[in-house]
Amino acid sequence: MILYILYNADLLDVPENEQKEDSLGFVDDVTLIAIGEDFGETTERLKQMMTREEGGLQWSREHNSEFEVSKSAVLHASRRTQPDPTNEDKRIPLDRPHLEIQDKRVKEVTNHKYLGIQVDAQL
Repeated sequence: MILYILYNADLLDVPENEQKEDSLGFVDDVTLIAIGEDFGETTERLKQMMTREEGGLQWSREHNSEFEVSKSAVLHASRRTQPDPTNEDKRIPLDRPHLEIQDKRVKEVTNHKYLGIQVDAQL
């Protein structure tokens, strides 16, 4: 356990903007968190955390620990809604842009269990 914590320590340092980026990690489970005004901003911030110098993908190469994008997921969380264009009496979730890492689309989920805690897109 202690070796994993030491091994993953640099990956948890990927966030640069303390107000808009964060990370959580325990053993081999790591979560990157992005906060923004809209999902376009958060999606771009997540992509930058992975692709920038000293980012997640560089850590992956340097530690010979390739990320399996097919095992990754993105959860866009917000309680905001938008009017339904097909029914003016209804509201629907906000549009969610796709996140692509290494030319592969990251699977979008509406709920996710992380270390035994269930998180859903409605918070």
